Amino acid sequence: MLLRYYDRFGIEAEFDERTGDLRLRPSPDTDRLRRDAKGFFTLLGGVVVILSATLDEVTLRVGSRVSPLNDVGIEVSGDDTLRTLEIAWSASEVQRLQYAVVGWIENDPTPFVEREDFDFGLFLRKLRTDPARQLRMRRRSGD
Repeated sequence: MLLRYYDRFGIEAEFDERTGDLRLRPSPDTDRLRRDAKGFFTLLGGVVVILSATLDEVTLRVGSRVSPLNDVGIEVSGDDTLRTLEIAWSASEVQRLQYAVVGWIENDPTPFVEREDFDFGLFLRKLRTDPARQLRMRRRSGD
């Protein structure tokens, strides 16, 4: 499965769902990557986080845990430089990942730039609560 690195432009990874192997490499064609990638990956608190989509669902992988995005609770807390992502896998099991937010520039003059463009945890929380956005991601996956 081809994935885009959320935090770095021009980096892709091939993810093997069977083995859990994630192989990073420079992307020779960023247009192809934007078109063909099935999702995103990043590191939060030293843990690999993968968000992928098929036509049927959006899936979240955190380390070795895997779940449909809609089956978990997502909360984000903290300030603009240090955040905590909380993933509620069940009512009794919550995983917390603390991570630094890198790249946000207050009053960035770039049109349409949002905080979530630099904060994967915030991106996850917003995606989790927006069915129309999930549908767009699923349709783009093409599978």
